[in-house]
Amino acid sequence: MTTNPIKVYTVVSKEVKEDPDLFTNLEGVFSTYEKAQEYIDHFFGNAKYGYRSIVTTYLDPFQEEIQNEDSYYSISSQLIGPHLEVEICKTSFAVVLSEVEQLRIDPATSEKPLELNLHCFASSEEKAMEKFEKLVQDYAREHKLQFQINPFRIADSDQCY
Repeated sequence: MTTNPIKVYTVVSKEVKEDPDLFTNLEGVFSTYEKAQEYIDHFFGNAKYGYRSIVTTYLDPFQEEIQNEDSYYSISSQLIGPHLEVEICKTSFAVVLSEVEQLRIDPATSEKPLELNLHCFASSEEKAMEKFEKLVQDYAREHKLQFQINPFRIADSDQCY
């Protein structure tokens, strides 16, 4: 991500509180969390309708990735027996700052296998896989798991999240 990005706080609103991902309006951009909270408290502290939330974001994010002509990749995998089956694609999934370059682990249950997923920026599928393999190897070592990572399959971007 861009070196030393400037953090800002946006106030977004919506009609229904129950859906945390569906916002209908960007109401303001603030330099501090406290100023964003003050705006909500002052104007809408006793509001009966609508719901407001503060979302942290950055000004001009990912400029280095744009200059490097990197793409945004989604890598998903499932542990099937001793093999990690891997699929990769360029994705149009939203960039969730807290998830970029972070291995997302969905534990195995009686109905489904262990899933390890990653969203990252990279110059190619191979470079994205290098990032993924390092994180997966660290996870496997930490949890004393042994498996072989199969060669990746490239998925169409319309089949990818």
